[in-house]
Amino acid sequence: PRLPLKMASTPPGSAQPDLRSSGLLPTPAGTVTTGQANNANTNAPAGVSNAPEKKNWILHQYYIRKDFESCLKMIDAQQKEGNTNEHALYIKAMIKRQRGEISESLSLFQQALQMNPSNVSNLKQVGKSLYLLGKHKEALGIMETAEKLVQDDWELWQCKGNCYIYLQ
Repeated sequence: PRLPLKMASTPPGSAQPDLRSSGLLPTPAGTVTTGQANNANTNAPAGVSNAPEKKNWILHQYYIRKDFESCLKMIDAQQKEGNTNEHALYIKAMIKRQRGEISESLSLFQQALQMNPSNVSNLKQVGKSLYLLGKHKEALGIMETAEKLVQDDWELWQCKGNCYIYLQ
């Protein structure tokens, strides 16, 4: 079930627009609507980039609407073309972890971290995945590394505290 997005310009009580039929949100990979070129295989017009980063907003919309199947289809299509980016890996890892596939999510977070080693969010997610796998000492080391990059982060403190509980 897809929930319509609330648009700021829509008056209260009026029907919410369907973003897919309006062309604002593409259909899942493999389908094309009339007048809309939304497959990654489609050549972009001159001056318009077909880079996977340009589609991060679409992934975000699918993710916050909990349309995980569309997210995964879009990311898998990018991976088949060799166009995977850090954000796509992060989203796929979050979905995998929510589905209980912790080891696979850890691997994806680590790939995203290799693409951008200074991204603290990726580092924290690697630590959280290690914690969920019961690797508390390794998770603590990752969180301490992240703490060197950013101070005063309550998530780091919480995860470190949880790790210390299990290490006693």
